[in-house]
Amino acid sequence: MDFSQKWSQVQLYDNQCKGWVHTDHFVPSEESSNSPIRCIDFTEFVYHQERRIPIFIGCQLPNYDGIRLQYGDYQWNFSGQSIHAKDLGMERFKRLGQKYINAPYRKGGRSPFGIDDSGLVHILYSFLGKSLPRSASKQLSNGKPLSFIQEAQIGDLLGFSSVKGGPVDHIGLYWGNQHVLHVDSVAQIDQVDHNGIYHPSSGQYTYFLTNIQRIIEVWPNP
Repeated sequence: MDFSQKWSQVQLYDNQCKGWVHTDHFVPSEESSNSPIRCIDFTEFVYHQERRIPIFIGCQLPNYDGIRLQYGDYQWNFSGQSIHAKDLGMERFKRLGQKYINAPYRKGGRSPFGIDDSGLVHILYSFLGKSLPRSASKQLSNGKPLSFIQEAQIGDLLGFSSVKGGPVDHIGLYWGNQHVLHVDSVAQIDQVDHNGIYHPSSGQYTYFLTNIQRIIEVWPNP
């Protein structure tokens, strides 16, 4: 990697996505730290001497002791908010999901500044220490299948098709009380039933339910 260049191409460990980032804004790592602690602020900074790097909600905080963490060869100071996977019960999971409400749709995105349907599932499950695939169809190949929407609990994966009887092309999270958290034009909460996502204002279904998968059998009880 040539650090004399202003931009560098990077590849994420957990989902193999590639992209370009300003060289001043990241620290390279050859393998995942697999940290169960993640940032829950929208944006924050970590500091080492005169250098600072922006981090965002969902970023791992490896070896974080409440003051410092380890990125690359250096220790960095961090004073933002964080959460450990073991402390993320169902209600805290819902509060995290609420942070993404109204995030605009952006293909390939995983942040409140731009996100897609499978990206929302991927980042929220990463807070729980679960590394799901990046695409909706592959995410839905995980977990235990359920037969009825009445069986669903918060966090279950809901697969949808935009055409009745068609293949899966959309995913969301069951959000309790016959609602689903998903990303359409923005991240939003809509009504869902055994047929799919229903909009009372239009009296129509925008997506049709194809399958339900349970990833979390027993939630942490912090």
